[in-house]
Amino acid sequence: MKIMSAFEARYNFSSMLDAARRETVIIERYHRPAAYVISVAQIQECKRLQRQAMLAEATAVVAKLEAANDSEAARLSGELSKLVKDAEAAEKIASHETRRKL
Repeated sequence: MKIMSAFEARYNFSSMLDAARRETVIIERYHRPAAYVISVAQIQECKRLQRQAMLAEATAVVAKLEAANDSEAARLSGELSKLVKDAEAAEKIASHETRRKL
């Protein structure tokens, strides 16, 4: 992890971006963290892990749904719908960002 002052980041912007490709850069203002600059690969990995976690959660809800009674099944079905919508939204954002890079 590299730490830069806001002043350094401003006047060495290109160097800061190059460093962020290799490692996380913390930009400090008044000796306190003000921002993190991370690589595209790091953010894509975070998003992949987030989608993976949502899928695992949805799979667990489906298993509960299959074993539940009617009233609980309706509640779990609502939970599952929300998880699916969240996963679809995350996928839409990820695909939009991928298209922007091309």
